[in-house]
Amino acid sequence: MDAASHVTERRLQGEPRAGVALRGAAGVCLRVWCATLLLPAISTLLAQSAPHPLPVLRTARQAHLLSHSEAARHYPIQLARAHITYIIPTIGAFVQDATDGIYVNLPPTMPNRFRSGDVVSVSGVSAPGDLLAVIDQPQFRLLGHAPLPPAPRVTFDRLTTGAYDSRLVTIEGILQSLTPVPEAAPPGPSDAAALPQCSITLASGQDRVDITASSVEDCARSDLVD
Repeated sequence: MDAASHVTERRLQGEPRAGVALRGAAGVCLRVWCATLLLPAISTLLAQSAPHPLPVLRTARQAHLLSHSEAARHYPIQLARAHITYIIPTIGAFVQDATDGIYVNLPPTMPNRFRSGDVVSVSGVSAPGDLLAVIDQPQFRLLGHAPLPPAPRVTFDRLTTGAYDSRLVTIEGILQSLTPVPEAAPPGPSDAAALPQCSITLASGQDRVDITASSVEDCARSDLVD
């Protein structure tokens, strides 16, 4: 083989290698370029799919008006100042701030040291209730004691709409029954004395409403019943 043939053979053998190297470099560049373009889109998709923290609800009305499905998401709730308007030891309590009232589920282990008229801060999470949303997993901090908020006078018809659910109200009617209610849980040694509770039935025309009250001094007074 002469020198010219040897050079030609080297070129023929070398060219494919150069071509492969060029194609490989172009492929690497193409992959890097594609990845660079896709990164913003991937970041956007990840940001959209990541769970967003739920906002803190700071009024009773915000929490009370949650839909059933939204309440089940357990929104964090922080009420800075609210009155306990009524409490059933170890079961539940009604609290009311300047915007609305709301029911609070009480854990069975919670000490019975709160009473109607206590001013408290309440933190917890939302949960579905029988009618509207309630507060679950509560933590109370006692701020003091004060007169209960004003109780607007409402009719029986208005009560049935649910507009005053969990709020303190005033109603008038004919007393048809008045009977003592056993305490929901006996107070412990360090707990405040439980207030006596009475079951009351009021009538207004054809309407009847059953009430559990804790402010009747003598539940056995038959002379009050008409």
